[in-house]
Amino acid sequence: MGESRIKYSPIPVKEILKRMKNISELMIDLSYCCLIFPDENIIREVYKLEEEVDQLEAQLIMHAALATRSKEDAENIVSVYNLAISTDYISDAAGDIARLAESGAVIKASKKFFASGATLVYVLSVDSKSPIVNKELRQIYQDINGIFDVIAVRTKGGYIFEPEPTYKIKLGDVIFIKGFTSVIEDLIRKSGKVEEGEITEFEEGLLDSLLQLKCVSELMVDLAYSAIFARSREIAEEIMEMEEYMDKLVEEFRERVLSNETLTVKEKVGMIGLADAYEEIADAAVNIVYGLVSGLKPHPVIDLVFDEALERITIIEVPEGMNGKTLKEIGLDRKGIDVLALRRGKEWFVTPPYSTLKLKRGDILVVRYYSEAEEYVSKLENIRAIEKVRRESV
Repeated sequence: MGESRIKYSPIPVKEILKRMKNISELMIDLSYCCLIFPDENIIREVYKLEEEVDQLEAQLIMHAALATRSKEDAENIVSVYNLAISTDYISDAAGDIARLAESGAVIKASKKFFASGATLVYVLSVDSKSPIVNKELRQIYQDINGIFDVIAVRTKGGYIFEPEPTYKIKLGDVIFIKGFTSVIEDLIRKSGKVEEGEITEFEEGLLDSLLQLKCVSELMVDLAYSAIFARSREIAEEIMEMEEYMDKLVEEFRERVLSNETLTVKEKVGMIGLADAYEEIADAAVNIVYGLVSGLKPHPVIDLVFDEALERITIIEVPEGMNGKTLKEIGLDRKGIDVLALRRGKEWFVTPPYSTLKLKRGDILVVRYYSEAEEYVSKLENIRAIEKVRRESV
């Protein structure tokens, strides 16, 4: 059987990086959905995307080889290559999670397990009693006054990945979604769905620990993107400290799982396999900021990737209308916007509390948002604030 040969293609670096970032994030979401709603087609899609990421990484390596002609070229390309390697790490972790689902590894959890303080992955089946049948996604956003991300829709004819806001929900659709917990819960209630039963106290304790690993690893990646976008070594160094914390959590979790006599082998394999995947995602975050911590400036092309990807990063300067309000009161989460870091003066606050910290005019917010929220974000985005933060972070 002959091997497929990778050939160089003149694809712009920006397009390669953007595609890799989009694919890796889609793969993680799909792999979580596989654990909630085992589906052979979704698992195969994850594997196919994993292969595409490998192909794209090879293309980027060839680009780097052709573009590097001097010491300056080599330094400039480090951030690009680190981002590519990191997205490959994330895609590998997603592939590992899909393989757990395919092998039948058991994770005892309700769909709520995949909720964090901010986001929730959910699988919604649309039946004849659902009030969202025959509604476009944008109509549903209006009905619940909130924005969520549709990862994929399983239709009678196949799958639609990242459908447009004009997509009309049909009877029998299965919708794979991700969004802020309050928004998804509103959607669940509107759809007339009932949550699953309770799990045991012991299972809940282990699952809480597993959820903590998931949240920390994903937060690290979001903060890594924020650090690169804001050119902030302070945020990057925070990620380095979080890696030590993550390593400790993973080790403690493995020991708890292995020493427990009530779990089956498949349950132990599933839990430890997920913990290993989260550790790999955390390692990806560290790799993203490696060059920044070492004093190398991110390549300008990365800004374009963050600006055009499905999940985006930008900077907002707090206007007069938000002065004195908490993040919860201004309701950015309802618009699909997550505040990752806040800078007040020269001090950074990573993952600022939503309910207690009051904003001040001139505060700088580093935010992650879904592409569906672009219209709203564009009204808040401040180019001068972005330039100021980067200039003062150098």
